[in-house]
Amino acid sequence: MAPVHRLTAMATRPPASPETPEEPPKAERLLEAGMQLMREHFADAENNLGLGHLYISPTQVAARAGMSKGMLYHIWGRTGAKAFDSYVAELARRSLVEVNQPDELRAAIDAAHAQGASFDVAVVALGDDELDSIVNHPARRLSFIQTLSLTAYSGCQAIRESRHSSAAGTYDDLAPFYAHTLTVYGRRLRPHRNGGRPLTITDFARAISCLTEGFAAEALYNPDVLAADIAWSVGLLDQPCSLYAISLLALVDGLTEPTPDA
Repeated sequence: MAPVHRLTAMATRPPASPETPEEPPKAERLLEAGMQLMREHFADAENNLGLGHLYISPTQVAARAGMSKGMLYHIWGRTGAKAFDSYVAELARRSLVEVNQPDELRAAIDAAHAQGASFDVAVVALGDDELDSIVNHPARRLSFIQTLSLTAYSGCQAIRESRHSSAAGTYDDLAPFYAHTLTVYGRRLRPHRNGGRPLTITDFARAISCLTEGFAAEALYNPDVLAADIAWSVGLLDQPCSLYAISLLALVDGLTEPTPDA
């Protein structure tokens, strides 16, 4: 009878899944260990942007997570790329997500519209607040510096490809916010009139993100770039503006137009 009991027990056991249930928690622990090491490093070293991937090693990450580095190689070595490169790419993706806050942006643009702010005034105000937050808010500043450091790491093709897909995914996440903003203010992307593909809302998000990130990177070293000290007209108002606000307004005006009959 013993063999029967053994077979019965085996028959009632759930089938093994391709990925063991222990691995997602272990992967999460390893990723959080890397994020902790990065936060600690950049909190101390601040603007050493190029050093982000140099001081994080598989040994350090595994020790912080309380497991062997063999687990890191096991989890991230399945893609065919170098395991640690794939791990670093995932850290970069997480940092990108932390920098962008589409829900907060949507609430801010709705509040500006409800208060009667014109489109140009809302663009300048929201843009200035966003850039100031990235540069001066401690948590977002750290995330931005981490992102700059990790996305600059191009040690292998896998990282370059992961960096591109991570950034593209971030623009996709922001696209609904920009689509909402244009709808609220009765604007649309300018239609194409020549050859080539039409401009998309993801293109629009990419253009604004790259402009903002470029100014933010400069402001880390030269905070004066945030100063509203240039005489400029915003809507019907003449007011001092930052160079970033003027550039953002020019970009948005160049890529969008009022919706007919809006």
